[in-house]
Amino acid sequence: MMFTLSKRTFATGNPQVFLQISKAGKPVGNLVFELFADKQPHTAQNFVNLCTAKEGHALAGTHFHHGIPGFGISGGKIGDEDVSSFGMRLPDENLDVRHNRRGLLTTCTPGGTNAVGSQFTITF
Repeated sequence: MMFTLSKRTFATGNPQVFLQISKAGKPVGNLVFELFADKQPHTAQNFVNLCTAKEGHALAGTHFHHGIPGFGISGGKIGDEDVSSFGMRLPDENLDVRHNRRGLLTTCTPGGTNAVGSQFTITF
């Protein structure tokens, strides 16, 4: 089962973004997220940029590519590289934020620490 992400964004206070989900080319609905810009400003700005293609890299057209039962589903891999909207990997920010409930959006760092790129996980 593959889902496609489309770009959209709204910002007031902490930015809110929504991912427009489709399955087999047919719209399924939107997932809305508030980003923790007050705790992780660079990571939040990176995700807003990815949703709007502001810096050239975009989530539009990417797929959910990995699911972990009981934890979440991952997406956002852009081509063969996992770079941020700024064209490089970003440092980790405020690792005190816990991923302890359903519906949180978190950035994946498949390359270890200080490796924030375009990939993300939505917690179940």
